[in-house]
Amino acid sequence: MIKQLPNPILEKDVSLNFMWSYIKSYQKEISELGIKLKHNNIDYEYDRYHQESGESFDIFILDLHLQIGYVFITEDHDDWAQAETHESKWLNQIEGENQKHFDPKKLYYLLTNYHSILREQKLKEILN
Repeated sequence: MIKQLPNPILEKDVSLNFMWSYIKSYQKEISELGIKLKHNNIDYEYDRYHQESGESFDIFILDLHLQIGYVFITEDHDDWAQAETHESKWLNQIEGENQKHFDPKKLYYLLTNYHSILREQKLKEILN
């Protein structure tokens, strides 16, 4: 029997937040499909005025290297009344040193249809 990931939505909009929660919740099942996941903790303290903390996943699916993650950036200075914090989120396709945005809906499709896509690729290889 071919394993499949749960597909809780059909035509709903797939957001970056949804994909983060989906991957975080189903990382064991994703790995069992044969998709390589690498979890990374982000914890940088550049100096006492700039810190970054968060996490990301490197996803190796088919011939793609994708990364999804978030980071909280805290900036402070002796002159400031309080520190400033903001969040950055991303889903990128990694190609060597370059990164470009990757559509969350496309990643969702790749994950939930992984075996079908893999089968189609193998059939094309055999027929060529």
